[in-house]
Amino acid sequence: MRYALVLLLACGMAVALQEPGRREGGPRLEILEIAAARAENRLTVDGRLKNAWDRPLTKVVLVVELLDSDRKLIGQRRGAIEPELLEPGEEVAFHFYVPLQPRSVQVRLAAEAARVAHVEVLKPGPYPIE
Repeated sequence: MRYALVLLLACGMAVALQEPGRREGGPRLEILEIAAARAENRLTVDGRLKNAWDRPLTKVVLVVELLDSDRKLIGQRRGAIEPELLEPGEEVAFHFYVPLQPRSVQVRLAAEAARVAHVEVLKPGPYPIE
């Protein structure tokens, strides 16, 4: 009985010490490159990402969040990533055009995908707008 209690406490401590928000083995996308720049009345966001999960992701939607100088969210835009099926380890480029918000100085990325509750984004930002 003591052994079971010690084992249960040890497992609980291991879970509590994990990095907050990190789901071991869950769906993950890694941002490999990103550049955000103003162009006329819009913002261009270009980059590369990789499926860092051990399973395919389908219908990935990237969420570009615009932040002000206090890192407060002032706008966002969603866009689908092509191809529709992203295999494990596969890298793809993304290109977005977002209406420019006058106070936006940084971008941060989030993601969604079909048939999964949460997609963790590794290196989500914020990244400066050039």
